[in-house]
Amino acid sequence: MSGTIRNFFCAEENRSSCCGKTKPVLHREGHEFQEVGEKLTWILARSGLEAGMRGNEDHQEEVFSYIPVEKRVGAEHPLGKIRAMAERALAELGPRFDGLYSQTGRPSIPPEQLLRALILQALYTIGSERQLMDQIDGNWRYRWFVGLKLDESVWEVTVFTKNRERLLAGEVSRLFFEQVTEQAREGGCWRTNTSRWTEA
Repeated sequence: MSGTIRNFFCAEENRSSCCGKTKPVLHREGHEFQEVGEKLTWILARSGLEAGMRGNEDHQEEVFSYIPVEKRVGAEHPLGKIRAMAERALAELGPRFDGLYSQTGRPSIPPEQLLRALILQALYTIGSERQLMDQIDGNWRYRWFVGLKLDESVWEVTVFTKNRERLLAGEVSRLFFEQVTEQAREGGCWRTNTSRWTEA
């Protein structure tokens, strides 16, 4: 802006010299530019105040979170209660899982995570395993319930199906669901008339 005003002074001074006038334009119109400067200063100051009154949106991605996801879910949330039931059943049946898997070869989906995912599918009547993978991928509560980290990739549908078929073929999965269901009945989370989970 200062360069524009300076150019204006030079142009006016040259024009005055061509007309035989020697009176400098800077002194003749100095008070007018002083008023303009004062107005500009007031406008800029007011704009700064108005901008300061509006909150700024933070577009920086959050890298770390110091609040555990478990605390965000809460112990009173239905998933928190059912997760606790599943953990008790898994702690008792854990040694039996070793007999279902080979000691060599490509690691499979952990049976604990697979069984928790199947609980989610039954709880929320998710129609297909592809939909189940999509739901787990986009819902942080589901990720926590299954045991996946927030930045961890979900499983491929075909891999999940293959692991699920192998796990459900054994007796340990039946015992797991029986224990979880029995705990739900004792805790009042199972409706005997409809054989459905309830969040009451």
